[in-house]
Amino acid sequence: MEEMHKAIADDVLGGLRAGFYLLNHCNGLLFFLSYGGPFLLDWYFIYNPLIQEVAKLPETIRPRIRTLCFLHLGLGFSPSTREYKIVGVNNINARIHTLGTTSWRHVLNYPLNHIEGEPVYADGALHWKIGATFYASANTTNMEYRFVSFDIGNEEFSITRHPNLSSKRNHLIDLIEFRGCLAVVDLSLSTHIEIWVMKNINMRGKQWNRDYCIKIQAPDGK
Repeated sequence: MEEMHKAIADDVLGGLRAGFYLLNHCNGLLFFLSYGGPFLLDWYFIYNPLIQEVAKLPETIRPRIRTLCFLHLGLGFSPSTREYKIVGVNNINARIHTLGTTSWRHVLNYPLNHIEGEPVYADGALHWKIGATFYASANTTNMEYRFVSFDIGNEEFSITRHPNLSSKRNHLIDLIEFRGCLAVVDLSLSTHIEIWVMKNINMRGKQWNRDYCIKIQAPDGK
């Protein structure tokens, strides 16, 4: 572990030799990409800031990451199996790696959506925004905001819908984790900010609730 800390410190002290990019976080663990280091090699590591420990992903899976050209990577946790897993997706396929193993596995039901940005881990799943997130229903002219969710436990993708959002501009919608639940922040409105949280409502399953409506007060022009 001391050698890992020294390697990271050496890269940081190297200035332009290396940079770090936060891919996502899960249960307090930070999943980083380190790029542009010695020999221009990328490597991935998980950092626990509470105990200041670093776990570097094994060399055996790094070539696979580069070969697959994953556009989006995320770390998630399965409460049922107590396993941490890394999911990598691109515009063609998706694969999964369980920490502690040395290989990747195919995910069969990848929905082939244009995923945007980095994932958010919440409620046992990773969630991504979709590029063209507003779709017209066959029976109505209303539009729905959609995003891709991946359950870490059963390793299946699904499409999550949010029919209540008023925005049609994807760059003004953010996915966040809020107290263990998935939440959506709508920044598109000129008068207020809405925060919708997905919760389990008794026997009705999961449901979106608008928990916060934060008014935007225009600055005093005087």
